[in-house]
Amino acid sequence: MRNNKKEKRARRSEHRAQQRAALGVQVITEFYEHYDPKEAMEKLWDMFHHSMICIDRDGINPHEMGEHFFFYDQLRRLLQGAPGILGV
Repeated sequence: MRNNKKEKRARRSEHRAQQRAALGVQVITEFYEHYDPKEAMEKLWDMFHHSMICIDRDGINPHEMGEHFFFYDQLRRLLQGAPGILGV
């Protein structure tokens, strides 16, 4: 009886994980219906670059600037890897 409950719980958990993965693929697919990979990278760089030159330099410390760059770099890596998932 206990194994049966564990199996049902495991199947439900696996089903939810599959639904989340399918949703993720759908979101990435929709994104790349609007932007090709190169264009997405260029837009990301333009946005990051603009934010770095337009911010109040006195209001941001080196640690915060590093955080901004880290965030940009992680998004860049995500954009680079996503087309491979879809075969774009």
